[in-house]
Amino acid sequence: MSPSDDAIARDAERLVDEWREACRIPSVTGDREAVEEMAAWVEERVGRRFDRVVVDRTTQGVPVVLAELTSEGPGRLVIYTHYDVQPAGDPAAWDSDPFAAELRDGVVYARGTCDDKADITARLQAIDYWLDAHDGRPIGHPRIMASRTARSVTAPAGRPAAWSGSAGRVVHAVRA
Repeated sequence: MSPSDDAIARDAERLVDEWREACRIPSVTGDREAVEEMAAWVEERVGRRFDRVVVDRTTQGVPVVLAELTSEGPGRLVIYTHYDVQPAGDPAAWDSDPFAAELRDGVVYARGTCDDKADITARLQAIDYWLDAHDGRPIGHPRIMASRTARSVTAPAGRPAAWSGSAGRVVHAVRA
């Protein structure tokens, strides 16, 4: 096993617990309060390691979390993810509360486990491991953009400082 494999094996329970924590937030598209709660979760989580974190708003008022790690490196790593989920449907079709994030026989049961709560937690966890393995030095110039959905992202009137100059290109790429 590599050092990173050892660390992941050592931290497996914590990593899954963090994923389950995100899954417990019922950030169903259109539920403004729950979407705000999930945005706050993402903001707190990226704020632990990123140099700048900005919560911007789409023209519809939906929060978009932008985070940046400053670096002297020439490259850029841009990660886009969304944190809303689709409605759970008929509650009778579930064996448990769809937002309880129950762990049964090694499987997490929750609405949004893979779309998109697994993506956002795994990406943030991978960045943590990278930074830990490289003495806190980021690869290139990582930037995170998390929003409710890709189609909700529109260029705000005043672009946030964290995206200085590249916000238009990033937002345009996401909307394309």
